[in-house]
Amino acid sequence: MHYQNKIASILFFAVGGFCSAAMKNPQQNSPEREKIRAYVSSLKLKKDSYRRARGGSAAIYEITCAKCNAVTMYYQKDGAGKLLRCYLDRIMYPESLERLAEIRTKKDMPNLVCSACTQLIGIPMVYTKDHENRLAFRMIYGCFSTNTIKGE
Repeated sequence: MHYQNKIASILFFAVGGFCSAAMKNPQQNSPEREKIRAYVSSLKLKKDSYRRARGGSAAIYEITCAKCNAVTMYYQKDGAGKLLRCYLDRIMYPESLERLAEIRTKKDMPNLVCSACTQLIGIPMVYTKDHENRLAFRMIYGCFSTNTIKGE
């Protein structure tokens, strides 16, 4: 077994295995959730060097827990492709996660967990590729789902 596969297996079992779609508890779209979506959709997307480096396109994602379907956060994703990591400076809502952008070291970051069922969704990391030094959450595949709210 390759070294990377061993790490992936350890992480997989450490967080309780794969969070399958069958475990979802679908909930109706509440008026409060719709208000939050409208608010987030009205926000301007950031246009900076990070966005330009990823092709110039961006979208707002609603990230939900795969286990209980509760909204975890709204996030601006730059560029195409899968959501592999969430940079702290791109979190748009809720305020408690938005304030994490003020953190300067990885050791001060908490794990990203669902506020409803405490399912682990992401772990702290520092992205250092391409001369960037950005704090982010490494998202755990299968423990979250995304819905596109707005795209440019």
